[in-house]
Amino acid sequence: EITLREGRNRQVRRMLAAVDLPVKKLERVGMGPLSLKGVARGAWRELSRSELQQLRRAAADPSRKNAKKKTTKKASKATARKPSGSTRNKTT
Repeated sequence: EITLREGRNRQVRRMLAAVDLPVKKLERVGMGPLSLKGVARGAWRELSRSELQQLRRAAADPSRKNAKKKTTKKASKATARKPSGSTRNKTT
């Protein structure tokens, strides 16, 4: 059994190939706080309200190492040259 926090394309297969172990079958059993137990291969189901809340909490958890930080762009201030020919910029 292998547990990954974040998987890349064919990551498990490549990791095991690096140590000469072939992968015969690979199956996802869960994602985040959700379990896929009882969901047939290729099937889907709607999430319950509590499952949706769990996913949102997990995605917003700042203690996660790879959590994306919310960034905002600050409006840059316009700059103009002084008429005297100086190379310094004036912030307006």
